[in-house]
Order: sequence, then C-alpha cells, then structure tokens
Amino acid sequence: MFLKFPGIMTASTGACPSPGVPLDLFPDDIELVRESAVTAWVSVMDGCDNFCAFCIVPHTRGRERNRPPEAIVGEVAGLRARGYTEVTLLGQTVNSYGKTLTPPTTFAALLRRVDAVAAPAVRVRFTTSFPRDVTPELAEAVASLPSVCEHVHLPVQSGSTRTLARMARGYSREDYLGRIALLRRTVPDVALSTDLIVGFPGETDADFAETLSLLETVRFDSLFAFKYSPRPQTPAAAWPDQVPAPVQAERLARVHALQAVIALERNRAWIGREVEVRVDSQEVKRATPLAAGRTRQNKVVHFPVADPMVEGARVWVRVTEASPYHVKGEMFRAA
Repeated sequence: MFLKFPGIMTASTGACPSPGVPLDLFPDDIELVRESAVTAWVSVMDGCDNFCAFCIVPHTRGRERNRPPEAIVGEVAGLRARGYTEVTLLGQTVNSYGKTLTPPTTFAALLRRVDAVAAPAVRVRFTTSFPRDVTPELAEAVASLPSVCEHVHLPVQSGSTRTLARMARGYSREDYLGRIALLRRTVPDVALSTDLIVGFPGETDADFAETLSLLETVRFDSLFAFKYSPRPQTPAAAWPDQVPAPVQAERLARVHALQAVIALERNRAWIGREVEVRVDSQEVKRATPLAAGRTRQNKVVHFPVADPMVEGARVWVRVTEASPYHVKGEMFRAA
C-alpha cells in the first residue's frame, strides 16, 4: 500500500511519508504532527481503479484500498476534541469509498457517520470526487447533513464525449451534465469546481469548442485547468497525435479568460448575501487590517477587522464586492 497525508508529518521522523513507502495498513497507530491546529486532512482511501489514459496514479499508488469507517470516525472525533474546526476527507476518488469493504458501504453512509461526531463544531469537506460515483444518496447527504459543506469538486477533464472516451474516463458529456443537474436539483446552494485538461492527444478544435461550451453550460464557481503533459506508463504518452505546445497554451488561455468572466458573474450574485465565514488568515500590518476566510461553498471572502482574529473562528459577513477570484464584505457578528 502507498499512503499520502498532505500537510502532515510523522512525529518520529518529521518528514511526510513517501508515496513510495509500502505500508500494510493505514497507520492509525502513529502520531501525526499537523501543520495547522484547526484544519486537517483525513485520509479515507488510497489508490484508484479507473486507469484514465493520462493518469499515473493507479501505477504508482495501486488499486483502491479503503480505510475502515470506525478509524475515520474516530480520527474526526479526536480532531474535534482537540479544537479542530474543519476536516477534509481525502481520496483519489473519494466518493467511490466503501465498495471493497466487508460488508460494502457507501461514501454517503460514511458522511452520515462522520457528521454524527462532527456537527455542529466541525465543517466537513471532501475531495476529489469522480463523476460516475455521484449518486442521489451522495447528493442528499450533502444537502441534509449539517457539517457537510455545500461544495463539490467534480473533475470533468474535457467537454467532448469523443475526448472523454479517449481519456477512458467512463462517462460522456451528457452523463456528466446529468450529475451536475442532480447536484443542483438536490443542493440548490451548491458551489461546483472542476479540473480540465486542454490539448489532450488528438483533441481537435471541435473537441475544444465543446469544452468551452460545457463551461458556458455548467458555469463553475472555479476551476483548475492544465495543459496535457505526458506521464510515463500511461497510454496517452505514446500516442502519435500530440497537440503542439503553442496550441495547448492558446487553449489554456481561452479557458482561463472565459472562466474569469463566468466566475465574476457568479460572485457578483453573492453581493448582498450574509454568509458564515471560517477565518483562515489575516494581514494585520495593513493600514486597515484584513482577514480572509471561506464560506461553506468554499468562496474566499476578504473583510476588514478591528482586532486580530483567531484562526478557525467563524463570523458572519455581508458581501459588498466581487472579483473573479474572491468576494469582499463587512463582518457584522460572530457566528
């Protein structure tokens, strides 16, 4: 087994466990030193069974392995007792959790168990989801569980069904849009983010146009976009129809330009809203001290403060301004 804990170190070595170090079990019995005293990553599974044509993960981290739910719930309960205010459940395809357990379970069932020990003191996030494993049960869990934040990161990678098939993603454009419709129907206030690859081998101008049209259709709150880069051991690395670097760069620029317009429009719709913000950082040396935090929907909010704030504190902010990448507001009370 290979295991990775972002942002944490083992107390014995002071170093992050290497993805190349084999482990027989998830190391629940080792002491972890975390970089933050209020937010934590909690690993729930490792590996991936999808074997996308561009991805090295199944080759380096192996097939899916699930951590026992009792261990996950116990870790979250322990973090709450130590004053943590946010946890992120982590897996390469986190929402496929539980299929290989005995007896099998679901990620939504895990969320219900985590919520029972987390709410109301701890916010719960999860990443990264795989589109095929977005189910009505999962959408209902996001909608109904008090601790679970209304934000889903759902990588699409391409808006073209032809390219998705070449990527071996296991779903079509229409399938993906169906999952988006399910989430928005069940969780009306959900915020959506995604990952995109531009310039995948064989991607034509028409394929790329479908990606742009998908952005226009879904209107993500944010995204991460990348130029395709070949990885050893992956099928796509050996394909002859690699897209030239200048074409990749031009397509990436067009994605970023379009998303900036969409994100600004979506953020402007938040002006006037009163939102609960969990404080992440502050700049006290400015003429007007400024704090920053995130809403449950993972929107970044900046707001002036009179006095230094405690990391992890929750406050209510009224949104007054918007940009493509964050909103600004005025704090009016503690949460």
